[in-house]
Amino acid sequence: MSMPYQNSGGDDGEGTVYDPQSGQVVDHLSAWYTRGYTATLGQHGEFVYTPLIASTPANLDYASLPATVNTYSEIHQNYFSNDHDPLGGFLTFMPSSSFTYTQDGVSVRVVRRLSGTETWPNLDSGVSPWAFSMEGSGCIYIWQGYLVVKLFPTDVSSVVTDDGNPLTYHVIEHFLEGREFDITVPTSTTPLDLTVDCMVTDSVIPYRFDPVNPLGLLW
Repeated sequence: MSMPYQNSGGDDGEGTVYDPQSGQVVDHLSAWYTRGYTATLGQHGEFVYTPLIASTPANLDYASLPATVNTYSEIHQNYFSNDHDPLGGFLTFMPSSSFTYTQDGVSVRVVRRLSGTETWPNLDSGVSPWAFSMEGSGCIYIWQGYLVVKLFPTDVSSVVTDDGNPLTYHVIEHFLEGREFDITVPTSTTPLDLTVDCMVTDSVIPYRFDPVNPLGLLW
């Protein structure tokens, strides 16, 4: 659910574009961070490529959420070893079902897939380098023992799930001695604790971590 990396501080060579949501002229992530993009070199060894986003027209428009949907709930969790060393690894958050919600007569269809917007280090959702490091994988990384993630709340009254059950997320801690468990996400303007505020009672089971395939089987 992260937006592509954007930088309002300059142009790294592939052009800039006006972002109607932020009102800024932004520099999008270089094509070289896109898997499968073929690199070519010029006569002096410089990068030569066709911009993925043309510099003209100057306005790139895209669909946005209804104006009344302006907050996701922010969730924190600390991960440390017994000797106070911060741990690494990543978590995944899978909704229990696809769902549709409606605000001010506008419906939004949310398809079931790995979710979560990474916000470290500056809680700048969508523009942090840590966000584009996910490359659409859905991996929400622990950084220096600290996890921060933003998720769509599960208690929004207008949500209609495909399976007819209340919306939850299935969480997996992808590291040795990790766990699997379900969470609900209350609507909140202050940070929530993953274990204390969100975990569904009696839903915890051990996760069988495979170091050869750390992402595991999610479906």
